Amino acid sequence: MTEPSPSNDSADASPMSASQESSMASQPLESLVIAPGNVRPGYLLQADSYNEATGDLGKMATLSVLFFVTTAFGLPVLWRNPRFATWERWLWSIIVVVYTILVVCGMNWWVRQTIEQAQGF
Repeated sequence: MTEPSPSNDSADASPMSASQESSMASQPLESLVIAPGNVRPGYLLQADSYNEATGDLGKMATLSVLFFVTTAFGLPVLWRNPRFATWERWLWSIIVVVYTILVVCGMNWWVRQTIEQAQGF
């Protein structure tokens, strides 16, 4: 069995010629640079999004926060949002309070079931 001969990488490596360097300089870089700028993302340009001047969220963003994050603790966000009419605020407040009660009752039931199963073992 023959062993491969050790190669000398420094001897094989040849410096780039000036023409190779200039052709590499003309090729576009293959890296991604994220820099701050003044271009706003598309979701900020929509009509139902955050308004920087007044600081209010769109209707869908407010309702998403209410139902998926804060439940009834987020009602002040709903009432401070000028995009909702007064009747909409009352309607969504009632729906969110009922939803919060159901979430609390559901969590209570789930915890009790889990504890009962754990005590059975």
